[in-house]
Order: sequence, then structure tokens, then C-alpha cells
Amino acid sequence: MPNLSFVAKATVVASFFIASAACAEIFEFTFHNLDHYSIDADEQIHHYGLTSLAGYFDAEDLNHDSRIDTSEVQAIVIGNYSFEEIVFFSYGQGGMLVDARGIKTHLTNEGASYSTEGYIERYVAGATSYIAVGSAVPEPAPFLLMLVGALGLSGVTAAHRRGTQGAADGPAR
Repeated sequence: MPNLSFVAKATVVASFFIASAACAEIFEFTFHNLDHYSIDADEQIHHYGLTSLAGYFDAEDLNHDSRIDTSEVQAIVIGNYSFEEIVFFSYGQGGMLVDARGIKTHLTNEGASYSTEGYIERYVAGATSYIAVGSAVPEPAPFLLMLVGALGLSGVTAAHRRGTQGAADGPAR
């Protein structure tokens, strides 16, 4: 049984390394001071004033350079809109630069837009607009994997102790 115990312990240790390596994070951001207006089917412009849009991007710094680039982003969502095509993305000490497109949606550092047949909604960046990115929130899966590994390790240790204690007591009569 010592080989089984060694294999179990090695598996648990490997799960810790896998969990720490595979750690995508969700970064929340807010696009502040956007000029919000819409154009209806009659081409009437409706102005709503300055507003902010909240969103997030799901990314992992794969090359560990403290920057998130286009290839490291899995998803971008702002408001109720997701963007399937990430044309350009960069996030680091210099801030966030983005150009993403979705079905009838577009997001850049110049603002965001949504259009359907006969209706356009625009959020336009101005001189006071900025994007504030909050701290990253790790995804829960790696932590769950580490918890399972820790529970497995404690189970293997307890089973090993019971086996060692039973051998020390001698054969049962």
C-alpha cells in the first residue's frame, strides 16, 4: 500500500500546482462620463446626459508580463452586451485600450453603441471620460480544486495513520 499512498499524495500536490497555474480572473471596469443619446426610427435625437457603463472582462495573463493583451481575453461584457470579436485589447499600467464588436454592438475607447433596425443607442466619450478598472476577482474553480486536493490529502493522511496504528497493535484475535 505505500505505493498507493505515494500516488495519492503526488496527485494532491499536482492539483495544487494545476490550480495555481490555471487562474483566469474577472476584471470589473466602469466607463465614466459618457454622453448618452439615442436616435429613433423617425431620426429624432433623444439626449440623456452623462452616464457611466459598468462591465467586466475575463482574462488570464498567460505570459506573466503584468499586461493583458488581445490573445489573453476570453470575454468582454458591458451593460447587457457581450462582444464576440475582440479586435484589439490592452490593459496594464497605461490603462485599458479596447476595440470589440458584437452583434449590433461596438465598444472602443471612444464610446459604445448598439443598433437595431431603426434605432441607435450611443455612449460617446468626451474630454472628461475615463475607464476605471477595479481589482481582479479570481474565478472560483482553482480554489475549489485546491480545496478538494487538501481534503484528499487529509483523507490519505488519516488512512495512513489508521493503517500504521493497526499494524502496531498486532493481528486481531
